[in-house]
Amino acid sequence: MSIVDAGPAPEPPAEPAPRRPVLRLAVTIVSVLAGLLLVALAIPRLGAALDLASAKPTYDRLQRGDTTVDDAALQAAIASMTSAFRRSGEPNYGVMLAYLQLAAADRASADRARAERHLDEAIATTRETVRVSPANVLAWLMLAMALESKDPRDPAAVAALTRAVHVGPYDARMSAYRVALAMRQWNRLDASTRRLVSAQILRYATNDPRYLAAMARESFGLPTVHEALRGQPELKARFDAAYLAKPR
Repeated sequence: MSIVDAGPAPEPPAEPAPRRPVLRLAVTIVSVLAGLLLVALAIPRLGAALDLASAKPTYDRLQRGDTTVDDAALQAAIASMTSAFRRSGEPNYGVMLAYLQLAAADRASADRARAERHLDEAIATTRETVRVSPANVLAWLMLAMALESKDPRDPAAVAALTRAVHVGPYDARMSAYRVALAMRQWNRLDASTRRLVSAQILRYATNDPRYLAAMARESFGLPTVHEALRGQPELKARFDAAYLAKPR
């Protein structure tokens, strides 16, 4: 078959259209915006981490019972942790901030107005913390402590303590504070909360009756301990001996 018989030659395929510059530009813009978003998200967390690093040495010293921390260092730590909590919303930062605020209130006990200002700050901090972390035992406990320090008859203090006991009945962190506060509010606690606290009192009576005795002296908790140890005559006898002995 000749070339003529084969008919006209096929047309060459069309060249692909060049990519549109607009599409390239859109992709570039999206990439830049995504990068900026990541940076915007990272900056507050970086700032919060720096704030934490500034406050933590003072916080750790107070946790160890160091009484040489001066007011200037404490206030600087509060300012740093306030910034960290605001930047990040991290519940643990809220707990640390509330601890510092309660420490400041305790130091200012001779100046009632100043102490109440710190207590109000701790109340606000812990309420914000439990809002974002409803099962945070330490935040509920510190809320109860702050409310009771401001007004021992405040029903909200009992409600916060009840919540702290129920969300973490066997949480060992600051358990002595929960038990001591429960001793002071015993007659206002419901039966289920008393049972949970009694289990903790039983543990203290078993492991360290002298520590439990010191706690009971400070928090007027003798009737509470006797009720919790009902049916445990040996433990009660050991506790009573420690309670009547010279305080260590």
